[in-house]
Amino acid sequence: MKKFSVFIFVVVVMVVLFFPSMGATFPCDSNDDCNDGDGSTVGSCNLGSGVCVFDFSCVDDACCDDGVFCNGEERCHISGSCLPGTPPVCDDGIQCTDDACDEDAGACQHIVPDMDGDLHFDINCKD
Repeated sequence: MKKFSVFIFVVVVMVVLFFPSMGATFPCDSNDDCNDGDGSTVGSCNLGSGVCVFDFSCVDDACCDDGVFCNGEERCHISGSCLPGTPPVCDDGIQCTDDACDEDAGACQHIVPDMDGDLHFDINCKD
C-alpha cells in the first residue's frame, strides 16, 4: 500500500508541474467561460458548482503536436490520448551520403562528402 501512496503522490506532483491550470479554479456561467487558451484541454462549465472542469484529452492531432520534426508526427487516438510519432526515415539508400534529420530545416539532409575540398562531391560516390 505504501508504494501505491508514493505513486499517487508522484502523479499529483507531475500533474501540478506540467498542467498548472488543473490546480486553478475558473468561475463560470457557461461553457464559453471555460476556454483556457490551451489547445490540449477541453473546458466545460459545471453549472452546479459554477466552476470550469477541464479534460486534458486530445481532441485532434494538432493538440498532440510537440513541434519537433525529427521525432515524427504525433497523433490523437480515438481514446483521447496522444500517441508518439514515428521518426522520419532519412536513409536515401545511397551508401556514401551522410543522412540525418535536421530539426532546424524540418527535413532530412543527405550530405555528399567532399573528400578533396574542391566544393564538388566525391567522384567515387555512386548510388
